[in-house]
Amino acid sequence: MRFDWCYRHLGPNCPDYETNNCDDCRMVEAYNHGYEQAQRDRLDAQENAQEEQTDNVNHPAHYTDGSIEVIDFIEDKKLPYHLGNVVKYICRAGKKDPDKTIEDLEKAEWYLKRYIANKERTEGGGRP
Repeated sequence: MRFDWCYRHLGPNCPDYETNNCDDCRMVEAYNHGYEQAQRDRLDAQENAQEEQTDNVNHPAHYTDGSIEVIDFIEDKKLPYHLGNVVKYICRAGKKDPDKTIEDLEKAEWYLKRYIANKERTEGGGRP
């Protein structure tokens, strides 16, 4: 709630307002400044939350910490599904959730082993 006058004079025509000699007027002005700043901060926070929500879908921070997004690298190299996931999990390990670094690396390992198993099955071994 914004105030337009000081508490002592209870009206918009405080004789000391223009000279800045009224402590109550200064307090009201400071309060109004703080209130207006809080309103701006609240609106900024809402805008940032909306932007962050969009970024989590389109450009998640855990995939955009380098000079190229992980998806762009995977697509540029034309990696198949399994190898794309290997790259994805290695790149995000410890960034999406620091407590799940090992889990991300184990997922990368799982996709790599599955890719190798599929290659061995379809190409008949493969190791010299």
